[in-house]
This record gives sequence, C-alpha cells and structure tokens, in this order.
Amino acid sequence: MGSIGQKISNRFWEFLMLFIAITLGFFVENYREGLVDREKESEIIKSFVNDLKTDIEELEVVIKRREIREIRVDSVIYIFNNGLENEYGKDLYFYARYLPRPFVFWANNTTVEQLKFSGNFILIKNQKLIDNLLDYNDNYIFINYIRLREEYLVRRLFDQINHIFDPRIFDEMNVYDIEFVYPSGNPK
Repeated sequence: MGSIGQKISNRFWEFLMLFIAITLGFFVENYREGLVDREKESEIIKSFVNDLKTDIEELEVVIKRREIREIRVDSVIYIFNNGLENEYGKDLYFYARYLPRPFVFWANNTTVEQLKFSGNFILIKNQKLIDNLLDYNDNYIFINYIRLREEYLVRRLFDQINHIFDPRIFDEMNVYDIEFVYPSGNPK
C-alpha cells in the first residue's frame, strides 16, 4: 500500500510541476507578446511622426510656391485691370504661363493606411493617439477633396488662358516642360 501512495504522491508532484511549467510558459509568452506589441506600437508612432515631418516639409514648399503664384495672379489682374497689357505683354505671358500650374500638397498617409488595412490599430493602447491618427486621416480625405476641386478649376483656367493668350508663344517659353522663360519681344 505504501508503494501505491508513493506512486500517487509522485504522480501528483509530476502533474503539479508540469502544470506550473505550462502556466509559467503561458505567462512568459504573454509577457513576450506584450513587449513585441509595445515595440510595434513604438514603431507605428515613429512612422507617423516621420509622415508628419515629411508633410510639414512638403507644405512649406507648397506654401512658398503658392505665395509666388499669388503674386503672379495679382500681377496679371493688375495688368488687365489697368489696361497695361500692350506695355507689359512679356510679363503678362510669363505670369500667365504659370497660372494653370497647381502646386499640390500630397499628404503622406502611409502609416494610417497601413494601420487600417492590417488591423494593427489594436496595437495602439493610447486612445488619444488613435483619435489623432483618425483625425489626420479625415484631414487627408478633406485635402484630397480640395486637390480634386482645384484640378477641376485649373482645367477650366487652362481652357480660358488658351483663348486669351497665343499657345504658340507659351510653347516657345517651355524649358523641359517644367520651367518657363520670358517670351522674346513683347507679345500681344
């Protein structure tokens, strides 16, 4: 009988050790997965910060170009409103040549798109960060709407410019189709 009690006792301790080992393994694995998730969350945040930095740099360039464009638009309006098109034809052509060239902001929405399609939003534990990412995505959608509207207006402007100005002179002003030079003479 002692031998049966000893066997039961041994089996109980083997079962207990096995149970403890499996339980500890489970806890260690959960802890490790938590560390991996926090690391992924940190990478997501870094990626989003990089997207924002890229967007800020791009916006600064677009803003500067649009400020120059605004001056050109004002110059065209001034020349026409004051009947100076015959004296300033060269300037008028130069300024008008840039008018249908939109300076578009292309937001970098890569991180948010990856999060949406991969299902990794669950890795982010900070609700305020999630809200900010989703707000940024909404702004991205709004900016895209503005870009599409502006493209439509530019197409309309381009059609009108071709009625006012001689397209052959515009063609002579092209430099690799990305920059323009003043036309020769003082075209009408």
